[in-house]
Amino acid sequence: MQKSDNSYFFAKSINLIHRCRREKISLLLLLNTLRLIDKGQIKKMDDLNNYLEDRTDSYPKYIQDAEKIKKMLEESYILS
Repeated sequence: MQKSDNSYFFAKSINLIHRCRREKISLLLLLNTLRLIDKGQIKKMDDLNNYLEDRTDSYPKYIQDAEKIKKMLEESYILS
């Protein structure tokens, strides 16, 4: 990632964090997801779907939060 990409990613991340706090969505799940996106381990929506599915299998309390986070990431255009 170039420096301009990082600042775009950072600005979008801040908005998502604020939204999670307002809507009482798991901040931990969002931050872990954003960290994996930033590292390049999640590059496409398929990767995101697989990751969130694995998380909800392990932690069923995240089912609704995972759907909301997926929708927020789609709307923010962080993933292609």
